[in-house]
Amino acid sequence: MKKIMAVLMTMILAVGLLGGCSQQSGSSGTGSDSKKQESTAPESKDGASETEASVQSTSQSVAASVETANSAGSIHKVGYIPLMTNTDFHLSLAEAIVAALNGAGFEADYTSPDGDITKQIEIVENYVAMGYDCIVLFPLDGNALSDAVSNAMANGVKVLVMVNETTVYDAAMLSDQSVMGQAVCELAADWVEKTFPDAADGSVECAFISYYADDNTKAYSEALKKIEEYSPKIKVVTEYEQPDEEQATGQSIAENLYTQYPDVKLFICTSGTIALGVNAYYTSMDSPVDDLSALSVFSINGNIDTYKAIKASVDNKAIYRGIALASDINGSAQTVVRLVTAINEGTITDENKRYVSEAIKVTAENAEEYIDE
Repeated sequence: MKKIMAVLMTMILAVGLLGGCSQQSGSSGTGSDSKKQESTAPESKDGASETEASVQSTSQSVAASVETANSAGSIHKVGYIPLMTNTDFHLSLAEAIVAALNGAGFEADYTSPDGDITKQIEIVENYVAMGYDCIVLFPLDGNALSDAVSNAMANGVKVLVMVNETTVYDAAMLSDQSVMGQAVCELAADWVEKTFPDAADGSVECAFISYYADDNTKAYSEALKKIEEYSPKIKVVTEYEQPDEEQATGQSIAENLYTQYPDVKLFICTSGTIALGVNAYYTSMDSPVDDLSALSVFSINGNIDTYKAIKASVDNKAIYRGIALASDINGSAQTVVRLVTAINEGTITDENKRYVSEAIKVTAENAEEYIDE
């Protein structure tokens, strides 16, 4: 397993990715602009991987290395509530988290609201009524879910929130969106300087594809919007707000932008999935550009397909040049197990309840480290 299995950072890229309305459930038998604060959360356990085979393998590894985690406390049944599961990323994340928790000795499953805040609140309430001991929640909106979380805690249910911070919780997995945005902008500015060393100020056209689906993506978008501050050569000629989180949408956006702004050389995306779509448009058989060396796309967070595309960009076989990563699916699953175990063992305090991840820069030079062979 590559270096990523050792990364103990948290989060997904979040890129809160919304869509759909139908509720789905996964059983244990199947597979914000936060203030940065140092945390001394307990040491991580092995997590689950992105593929079905490695999820099972990693789950067995966790079981072998962790004595039954719930033996020391009162947490037995854990419910994960994602943003959604109708995208590959969020489905893989849900399955990985559940597999890792089950492997650590808990009884875990998940139920998806698929982008509906009202349904997400109802799921929290249902988990409380059904006697769950702990809820791991990726809130669609931290403020909107705060009352439901407070009520759950008042009924003795432990709550771990992810990315979008609620007003109360037992522990939180957070990322500093401004730091993540800065890392992406730095990567893009470095590429511009290396690719266009003699370019005049304002001559490298940039298209910014934003996303304002939740507090997390809003904060990311606001940070990325400052891209011009990182290089005088960069000029944002348009901001395109993505309507959903689908790779096909990214391809469509890229096609539309090429029609209107054919001289754009740099794409900055809030969503890694949309960035993959932009990359797919320019690397397809119908690409309007033969030489990809003067094109690039950068984003926050990604998945295995992202890393492969970034690796391919070294030979200009792709235009996906880099991302800022808080953690991949494996790292997020590892940290969930670690924090739920810490809550169960009573080692979470006011000083370490907020776990804030750092930004990891992934480029063609190190993308291989994030690919599971």
